[in-house]
Amino acid sequence: MLSFDSALGPLTIVSSDMGITQVQFKASDAGDGTQLEQWAREEIESYLAGQRREFSVPLDRKALQVKRSFHDEVRHHLASISYGETRTYGEIAAELGRPGAARAVGTACARNPLPILVPCHRVLASKGLGGYLGGLPAKQYLLALEGIHWQP
Repeated sequence: MLSFDSALGPLTIVSSDMGITQVQFKASDAGDGTQLEQWAREEIESYLAGQRREFSVPLDRKALQVKRSFHDEVRHHLASISYGETRTYGEIAAELGRPGAARAVGTACARNPLPILVPCHRVLASKGLGGYLGGLPAKQYLLALEGIHWQP
């Protein structure tokens, strides 16, 4: 486990032998972290500095799976939203063949164990920002970083 201060406040990165399993918006008592966690930190810091648009650090995809549920499908779909683009909760629900499941998409985003690396911040409500695990200031920061301008 590795904790560090970032432009978004304290972040903690957790990994397994397979890849990164969690990014948390909090500080934890942690040591220097693994090489994998250090790699993730470098990529996140580079992204937050506006120098990176994609991540190459391996993710432990098991962290994204919740018994092959709709939430699992949503979190896998989030990776298809490119830097600088957004979708609404309703658009994602429709793209996954479940129109009317916008709230379920929101719940999946709220439970995303890999925020920043799996870009749930790019998902907006139809009439505003919606929520964000790291708080609305963090979501606004990430959207502005990517040049996304939204209107409430």
